[in-house]
Amino acid sequence: MNSVELFLHGAGRPVVIQAQENDVLHDVLAKHDALPRDGEFVYLGEVRHAKDDPDPKHEEQAPADLALTLMALGLPIKRHIHTRAPRVISVTVEFNDESPQRVFGPNTTVESVLVWAKHRLHIDPVAGAELVLELVPGGEVPRMDAYLSDLAHGRAELTFKLVKEVNPQGAV
Repeated sequence: MNSVELFLHGAGRPVVIQAQENDVLHDVLAKHDALPRDGEFVYLGEVRHAKDDPDPKHEEQAPADLALTLMALGLPIKRHIHTRAPRVISVTVEFNDESPQRVFGPNTTVESVLVWAKHRLHIDPVAGAELVLELVPGGEVPRMDAYLSDLAHGRAELTFKLVKEVNPQGAV
């Protein structure tokens, strides 16, 4: 039996867990008290469509089948389990009097949303190189590799502002 290291998102802070390739996903989630509740779903891996093709209005990925083994689901390669997630997360990005909106999968990264937003708002790549996404409310600038499911905390919507990145004084 081969052991696999996985990243579990959605049951509190993301954690690293160990499981066997032939373990059933339902059992792995139950062991870590991470089974989805009514109206919640489990997604695997990372959605890259928004980054690779920023034009579609939305993307939708089928939830994972909890009755399959980790190997059958491709988890030794995908490595990320997003549990207790809504089917999709509606994202609004505010910038200069515009507020484009799009639906993303919960396993989409902030980087993918940023690529979509810059494309949708027709921002020149050179001129927009210093722009980042800031959460509204709160003003937190999440890491580019942060997943929407981790930021939404079970909600089905997020709002960001597109702002110029502020580097601390003296930072190189």
